[in-house]
Amino acid sequence: MGENVNDTSRLCRESLSQLLALIRLALSGGGDVPTCLEHLDAEAWRAVYQLSVAQGVSGVALEGVQCLPDEKRPEHRLFIQWGLTMKTREQTYAKQLVAACRLADALHAEGIDTMVLKGIGLAQYYPVAEHRECNDIDLYLYGEHERGNAIAARLGGQVSGFSSKHDHIFFDGFNIDNHITFLPVNSPKKRAMNTALLGLLEGQEKRRIDGTQLILPPRDFNYIFLIRHAYGHFLIEGIALRHLLDFACFLRREAGAIDWPTVNGILKANGLQKFSQVVLRLTDYYFGMSVGDGRPLSAALLRHIEEDMLFEDHRVVYGKTWLQRVGVTLKNRWKYSAFQDGGLMGHLWERFVKRRLNKGWREEGRQS
Repeated sequence: MGENVNDTSRLCRESLSQLLALIRLALSGGGDVPTCLEHLDAEAWRAVYQLSVAQGVSGVALEGVQCLPDEKRPEHRLFIQWGLTMKTREQTYAKQLVAACRLADALHAEGIDTMVLKGIGLAQYYPVAEHRECNDIDLYLYGEHERGNAIAARLGGQVSGFSSKHDHIFFDGFNIDNHITFLPVNSPKKRAMNTALLGLLEGQEKRRIDGTQLILPPRDFNYIFLIRHAYGHFLIEGIALRHLLDFACFLRREAGAIDWPTVNGILKANGLQKFSQVVLRLTDYYFGMSVGDGRPLSAALLRHIEEDMLFEDHRVVYGKTWLQRVGVTLKNRWKYSAFQDGGLMGHLWERFVKRRLNKGWREEGRQS
């Protein structure tokens, strides 16, 4: 049994190395055939393809395949399947962009600016924008979310309240998250960080995606927002290779224009600097970049991260009840020990004990 587990782990890591080699080829626009891609058989190629799909990077991986000589590519049937997968992805992206632009044009006509977060915005940094896998469309309307809801409804969108962070709009076949804030503002720390992010928008040039009314986030804002977003995923269900590729593509273009002292100051004040350092080191290690501090990751931490990323049974879904959430946190205790200020016990106190006590005190105050 132990040998089977070890064999599976070894094969997954081999597939990861091969997948990363393809991505590096795509990012560099070609080059010599990496040694790990010299002699892949049909089974190995299928494993790489399946891993690329699971990790949300199949489009960029296919770009890497297309950099290989014909004799080094996967067999014809798999190559066609891979291409068809990308054709579907490209068509979906095109429809998403049309939907986002239709709404942004209508908002612009009413004097409302539209900033696009994550998906479509990040896709602009990819070698081929259509190959960045996007799910929902995330928009921020600079405080005009209620007017935005009304305009979307006028255009046939279905609007529903979702959370204190954003409303939902089902529009032209896609879910749009119309952001009220950038983070849930259910704690002083999150409110403070949301305020810091708002401050980074002030006085910034509004750069639009070519030919559209969609505004790209300012560089400093974008890096901090993406780190906070990735950290939330990392702590709960884990991150995929796509999250790290997002950073690689973004930083290839923008690392030199980021105000790192300001960014690192905000990250440090919000307990995110350790995670940011690891993301930068991973970006260097996986994609051959030079954006981190030059220090290697510890072997133990790299193993933890890769196991969390590669193996489904290492990933857990956040429960809805208080006890389920405590259970998920305990299963992921290595993450809190490595990255959270105060470690696991500090997080348990802040997240589950202190918050419940404060809630009880507030309810008691309302009753008295």
